[in-house]
Amino acid sequence: MKHYITTILAAIALTLIAAPTLAAPPMTKTIIPTQDAGYINTISTKDNQLFVLGFGASASYDWQGQIFIPTQNHDISQNTGIAKYITWGDYDNDGDEDAFVLNYGGTSYFYQNQNGNLVVANPQIFPTLRVVGSHAQFIDIDNNGFLDLYISTAYGNNILFTNQQGIFTRNTIHPLVSNQTKTIKTLFFDIDNNGTLDAFLLNNGEPHDVYLQLHNQFILQPNHIFSSGQQQSTDAAQIDIDTDGDLDLFITNYNQAPLIFEQNNGTYQLTTISAISNLEQPIRSAVIFDIDNDADSDIYLTTDQFTNNILLENTGNGSFSNRTNHALTLEKNITKLAIPTDMNGDGAIDILSPNGVQPSIELFTNQTPTNNWLDINLVGQYSNKSALGAQIEIMTGGTTQIFTIIQNQNPQHIGIGSNDTTNIIIHWPSGTIQQETITDINTFQTIIESEPPYVKEGP
Repeated sequence: MKHYITTILAAIALTLIAAPTLAAPPMTKTIIPTQDAGYINTISTKDNQLFVLGFGASASYDWQGQIFIPTQNHDISQNTGIAKYITWGDYDNDGDEDAFVLNYGGTSYFYQNQNGNLVVANPQIFPTLRVVGSHAQFIDIDNNGFLDLYISTAYGNNILFTNQQGIFTRNTIHPLVSNQTKTIKTLFFDIDNNGTLDAFLLNNGEPHDVYLQLHNQFILQPNHIFSSGQQQSTDAAQIDIDTDGDLDLFITNYNQAPLIFEQNNGTYQLTTISAISNLEQPIRSAVIFDIDNDADSDIYLTTDQFTNNILLENTGNGSFSNRTNHALTLEKNITKLAIPTDMNGDGAIDILSPNGVQPSIELFTNQTPTNNWLDINLVGQYSNKSALGAQIEIMTGGTTQIFTIIQNQNPQHIGIGSNDTTNIIIHWPSGTIQQETITDINTFQTIIESEPPYVKEGP
């Protein structure tokens, strides 16, 4: 029997069915029904398309107004592996985002974007790969302007494919693949504020690993503060938790309280926040987004074991309020992941997540009265085209927000409150520092990397 996802009505379109909500939460839930999907393992959105991947079943849909239309324009719809993760990046710098699907234990697939269609890449571009992987991401590790692919593995050594002019080759000697770890996710960001990307390896049941990049070499830091503890960690995310212009680190643990490493001018300390430090639910993932566009980051935690998800609203100055009466938190469910996305283009971030019990996907549409906002789409010219690894500083009304462009987050959505002018500083992977002032708010803005100062003009 052919495994595939179709509508419950066996029609061409998927109709969004309104589900009842209690009281009047600022998000309303609608159901995207699926049939024969079984357990949905991961989902992703890209360019108004929804990709659904599970155990032996995959599908893709186009978003058209208020409905999802099934499409067969992508080989990804035929993926029959146990899909673990999907990541996006423009590996050949042609302006189209390509995709990699990590299948657990089976063959994983690299997809080229050919005029909007995702097609399995030739093995000469990306070799056949079978791995028990947990997470994958594009990142320009060697900063040559082409995206490499880094795969975190639950068993054995992590995997790195370096990209030379659009051809991937497995690198077995890089420091980031030299140690056997139980890595479930890797974050690349500037940990020590020296202008280069570093690596944080989130390990399960053993100390985490930190590699700082010094003189173009990744060097293990065994005594780094991030390495402390041997919790059953499940996810990690960057967040400027106190909106001071420094990136902090947020780590979730299963049935243990999350850890918050707060940064102040390059120095980290383990900090306690009352609304967070007493949480001991079976947390699976952390979603960082600005639910009300008020210029600070909120936290959405998904859980399993039929417990309520958790929404932590940022109330300013590093304080959070646990919103137990919100639509995202009302029902007990199994929710192992969620993705933030503005499906209807109204400037308010919505949430998509697979239902862990029934064959369906839940769309939570944000009804919160929106403050002002910007969607910043960065396009590299001397850096990689997807601008992965770039850092954005947003200065509005005396507040500074900071973001690192990582997988699946370009464009970057930014809430700016009631402000109508935004000053932006972009730190590109090439080393270019670019300043922009934006007065055309509540819009999608594309910013193209300016010429590095060390590039000479003319012959």
